[in-house]
Amino acid sequence: MIKVGTGDFDDVVRIYYEGYHLNGEDLDESDDGPVPELTGFSVMVQLMKPGGKMTVVIPAEQAYGVQGNSNVEPHESLIFDIEGFGQQE
Repeated sequence: MIKVGTGDFDDVVRIYYEGYHLNGEDLDESDDGPVPELTGFSVMVQLMKPGGKMTVVIPAEQAYGVQGNSNVEPHESLIFDIEGFGQQE
């Protein structure tokens, strides 16, 4: 956790994220579109409060698992920098 944040989110959680491979190579970043549908990502966002920032390593089994995807190798863990915003921010 880089910054804890305070309060609670309303019904809508707004986040900004940047994703990386373990070697530091860019993977993805938010652009007001959908967030990654990864179990580990969802779990971490639920732990956030508005204004919070965190860097997390999502293990392969909570990322894209054995299948990977077009940008992620099978069994690859990923790193995400995530920042949460409240409705008014």
